[in-house]
Amino acid sequence: LVKNINLPAPITTSKAVPIINCRGLITTQGDTEVLTLLGTFPDASTLKLERLRSASQAGITRTINITWQVVEFLTDVTVKTGTTTIAYNAFSATADITATPIADVTKAFLMLTSSGQSAINGVDEQIHLRGTITDENTLTFTRTEDSPNASDGVQIQWYLVEFTDTSSTVQKGTTAANDLGAAGATITAS
Repeated sequence: LVKNINLPAPITTSKAVPIINCRGLITTQGDTEVLTLLGTFPDASTLKLERLRSASQAGITRTINITWQVVEFLTDVTVKTGTTTIAYNAFSATADITATPIADVTKAFLMLTSSGQSAINGVDEQIHLRGTITDENTLTFTRTEDSPNASDGVQIQWYLVEFTDTSSTVQKGTTAANDLGAAGATITAS
């Protein structure tokens, strides 16, 4: 359930975030949690990918394909990271970052990787999450459905990126998709 990737060059882990995409030919809706991965940096030369449920545990003999990128910000950025779990019987969880609060929430954005536990059985409303910066001291992670099953939690590895220069800006918001999956958002020039 763990794949360690040796990075081509060492990184400064406090200035880097992973971007992970996973796809596979999963023919049953009840097993899509095998496509969810946690991405962490155990050291400066390794990207660790971890699943809470493997394809073989789900009774699937298919291979999954993983693409990954590591983005390292060399200057003018701080990256904070941590873990949070949404319990099986909860819709949300928070991460308290009061020890190292965000200096300017208008210059920060949140990225996350997550992995669903074994009994989620492909319920998208339990797997898919939204992460938001609630305020300078709190991050909130939300899903749209909880569960009575103790094996339906979601583990989250989050990365909070904050620009420290005077010229960078961050725009953020939420939008809803229609029944065809189309959505739109307006981005304004700053």
